Amino acid sequence: MDKLPEISRNYSILTGQLDYFEKKLQNKYVLSTLAEIFATPLFEDPSDNRASLHDFIKTYYYDNFRSISFPESKKFDKKNKPGAVDIKGYLKHFGKPLKLRMRPACIPPAFSLTEGTSRYMVEVKWIELSFYPSGLAFYSFKIELLTGALSLLSLDDISSYVSKLRNVSTHILLGTDISSKSILLSEWISREILRTDSLSVLWKTDRSRFNKLKVYTAVEYVSSQSGRTENDDVLYRLSNLLPISTQSPQNEPSLEFKEDQLKKNSFAMFGNWKLLSILDTTTFLFNSPVGNSIGNPFDNTEQLFFPLYRHSLFLKHFLYKTNARIDRYSIAHPAQVQIKTIFNNVWNKYHFRHVSLNYLPNAVYANFLTGMEIDEEAAYLKNRLESIAKSAVETQSKQTNLILKFLFFASILSGILGFSNSMKNVLQVTKEVGIVLDRVFLGVVVAVGIAYGILQAIKNRKHYL
Repeated sequence: MDKLPEISRNYSILTGQLDYFEKKLQNKYVLSTLAEIFATPLFEDPSDNRASLHDFIKTYYYDNFRSISFPESKKFDKKNKPGAVDIKGYLKHFGKPLKLRMRPACIPPAFSLTEGTSRYMVEVKWIELSFYPSGLAFYSFKIELLTGALSLLSLDDISSYVSKLRNVSTHILLGTDISSKSILLSEWISREILRTDSLSVLWKTDRSRFNKLKVYTAVEYVSSQSGRTENDDVLYRLSNLLPISTQSPQNEPSLEFKEDQLKKNSFAMFGNWKLLSILDTTTFLFNSPVGNSIGNPFDNTEQLFFPLYRHSLFLKHFLYKTNARIDRYSIAHPAQVQIKTIFNNVWNKYHFRHVSLNYLPNAVYANFLTGMEIDEEAAYLKNRLESIAKSAVETQSKQTNLILKFLFFASILSGILGFSNSMKNVLQVTKEVGIVLDRVFLGVVVAVGIAYGILQAIKNRKHYL
């Protein structure tokens, strides 16, 4: 690229996952603490622009959208004044998933970080907590770079600071001053988002300290050229968080890998934007300004498509968690039956093939599923569960057959001993002769049993050979 493109708008949403105690979400202390810090989007102030945008979305795009992202709230909303929060009532009427957005007054101030000679000042626009079934929770926060003019930003800046922030072991400065206190990003997440000082009882483990964050990015820029090849290269490099202006072929994925990613995991319905979704990152790239009107494509990436992205993350992590649960127990353990039941219940309820009667939402959602390889992993997991169930049935069948064989030989032995006693009574034999007869009959039974066992062993050996 001879000239770096000029950026019009951009944002990134970083998302992490952790486990929570589902029963604790009904705890009065937990609910009251959450209500002080968070508000459900259903009860935000109607004067907020988001309220009118939400109505526009529902009217224009999503009248038939799955209630998983936009639950109907008319009946319930009549009981609440604008701005009121009744999380317990929400759970009662709608169940999970439950999405909570942090109140503006509780959002932490801007922070900064350094990368080489560059220093980035980062503003947190909003923070959300989402609670899903099976004890899976997600925290998300939208960030933007603070700068005097967007023209000062480059695509390299976006790739560089997002790449660093997705790693929770990164050190950040609590403020925009160079002398600000430095802490780990994982500590900032625990303190400012998870509020572990007051909500530690809700979280099972602080997984945020160990996992890389998932990256969801939208960039609108003025391309220096209008060629598709250049735009694809920028999209690919942003999605893989690689430098844009400087390239090092020795330290980067091959050209074949790049072409394969763009072919399988990208989607473009219109000529001015394209989406690339891979396992850890999802990127929307707009190669020309699309305007700021309500419902414009750039804002739709956040308002419409990010809920679908987060839902896809839930499916991905649910598959991972189910696999981990399977590995905890032996194949014949009774818990495997419960694991399969939970999987079928959750998967049948939350794995959608279509989320709308409109084409675009379905196409974007399908791209998320493809990029995260969800359907492939689900197929593997289903086969695994079926194989375990089949093995369990075979094991149970073998145990039943063994018991039946034991009862069969026991009944034969009982019959032979009964016959022996009858013969002794008829022949009026002495006690010593009776003992000999008992031993003879018993020997016959043992010999038959041994012969049967040898024949079964030979049969099994031939089967495996």
